[in-house]
Amino acid sequence: MWKLENYPYIYNKQDYLILENGVSIGRKTGIRVHVNGNSSVIDRYNGYKRDLNYARKRITHYMVDKKLCLRVIKEDFRTNNVWQKPTEVTVEVFGADKDKSIIEDNVGHLLRNLFDKFGFNKNNVIFSGESYKLNKNRILNVATQDYRKLAKVIETINDTLIPLGHVLKDYCFQNVVSVERDGAGLGHWDLVRLGFEGDMYYLNNIGCGDNKKTILLYLQRFVDRRINNINKLKPINYVCYYNDNQKYLAEMFGYLADAKVFKDNGRFFTGCKVRYLKDRGKLLYVGDLGKKESIRHFCSKWLV
Repeated sequence: MWKLENYPYIYNKQDYLILENGVSIGRKTGIRVHVNGNSSVIDRYNGYKRDLNYARKRITHYMVDKKLCLRVIKEDFRTNNVWQKPTEVTVEVFGADKDKSIIEDNVGHLLRNLFDKFGFNKNNVIFSGESYKLNKNRILNVATQDYRKLAKVIETINDTLIPLGHVLKDYCFQNVVSVERDGAGLGHWDLVRLGFEGDMYYLNNIGCGDNKKTILLYLQRFVDRRINNINKLKPINYVCYYNDNQKYLAEMFGYLADAKVFKDNGRFFTGCKVRYLKDRGKLLYVGDLGKKESIRHFCSKWLV
């Protein structure tokens, strides 16, 4: 039988997404963390199941205690609680009287995910209720740990985003050792744990429903905030790369341009043909400027 307590952390592709405007719900302006000294996620969850009217009065977006972190709803519910506002993502914390350090870690991990999802930072967080029972500075220290330093794995929702994953790995995710498609490597519950604790970063196209827009949005977030379109790539029919250090960058540009991708080794085109197409604006040549330098240069030149 399915038991809530067997599923300790939220994990759903909706919890790791970037949307078309860069934030998940445009009217959200912050996160409210409302702390309760007692009770638990299980008790509140069972209360919701038993009494729909109770749920309508009390329902929140996320619930956290020492064992569980659960996403309850994605959108607002009209409630009778004065601490809940339609402009805020609401997080309700239970059991703050005991196991404080565990709860602080769980709340911090959740906030880190929400910062990434909504584009928020610690200045967007409001604490209420019995928040004096928790160390708010410690929570925010956990929440502000950067995925680019924490993550050891980049997971993608599909194969198309694999080159993007490698580009971000080379550019700024300094501790990532592997880039994998969801389902090809990590098991589901490993994914849950690693994602929640920040050891995995998930690249998702659900918010846009469009891989090209998704690629631009992640590049805008991590490489150059000016990135916004692929208009300069419209004349490009071919993308050629110099060596394997540029392979994934070339494949990413090839996808964005709907262009054929090949290595400059004389097998696909001769050197003369490559130069001819490049001079006529039909070929993008990804040269070796160093991994990070190449990413910055070509993204800023072609996608701004």
